[in-house]
Amino acid sequence: MDKSTSNKRERGRRGFFSGIVASIKAGIESRRGSAEAPFFDILVFSLAFLLSRTHIVFGAYPLAIAFTATLPSRVWISLFGAVLGSLSLGGYGVIYAMIAVITVFLRIIVSGTDKPREDGSIPPIFSENLLLRMSSALIGGFIGAVYEILLSGFTLATVMFGLSMVLLPPVLCFAFSGIFEGGVGFRDIFSDNRAVLSTGGKAERERFGLVFFQCAALLFIFLTSLSLRSYELIGINAAYLFSPAVTLFASRRFGALRGGAVGFAAGAMPLGNRGGGLRARGNCGGSTLPRGARLRGNRRRCRAFGI
Repeated sequence: MDKSTSNKRERGRRGFFSGIVASIKAGIESRRGSAEAPFFDILVFSLAFLLSRTHIVFGAYPLAIAFTATLPSRVWISLFGAVLGSLSLGGYGVIYAMIAVITVFLRIIVSGTDKPREDGSIPPIFSENLLLRMSSALIGGFIGAVYEILLSGFTLATVMFGLSMVLLPPVLCFAFSGIFEGGVGFRDIFSDNRAVLSTGGKAERERFGLVFFQCAALLFIFLTSLSLRSYELIGINAAYLFSPAVTLFASRRFGALRGGAVGFAAGAMPLGNRGGGLRARGNCGGSTLPRGARLRGNRRRCRAFGI
């Protein structure tokens, strides 16, 4: 190894770690004097915690991976919430906590923090394009899929689990990006401008961004309702409290049509969860699982369905 190559690698290492330090410092500086910062911090942490405990299909937990891979800011807070939520699942949640950490560090690597801009400044980390974020989510899910297959063997159950972990994180990462890249900010949702989601008189790109934002928001509302179904407040399922609250807000803020769409998205999972629970009991009982599936995998999937 010649001296020039060694110097390049040394500069790359310094750029990598300086990017992490700069990101943390920038996050701390942005919170000083901001009354809204604690609210957004708690919101991101809570969402990451809830999503990390929510499975979709075949016992897979891809939501926190996609959420952490999509965020343009507050990534460290999201990582903290995802790790704590994953660890609260029990022993098998350790792998999901590790995947969340790996996904964040993959994002740091692909951000290109050691490549200066044309003006000589170094771009901040977590500023990579959508394709690179989806790649980080895909690699994180792939690691989880390989781990499961190596641990439980090559069976139909592990293959379906692996496919879910590989395909869902990048797809959800793309879907979630509509919330952050649709041209609608959080303050716009609560402002007095009722036409914030109107596409009239706007360019084609802006219209597409608004439609994409609304579709992404409906999906995220559905998944949030799904993540709340395991919790109760004063004896009432939290999903049943969340659904009418967001429906009433959307109806008063954006009209009956959009309120109805929000109500359908927020109420679809709590209403349809009973049938899924019955199917889960059949799977956990071993009626549809392959003979080679291990008991550990069965117990894990039972716990995933809350059985």
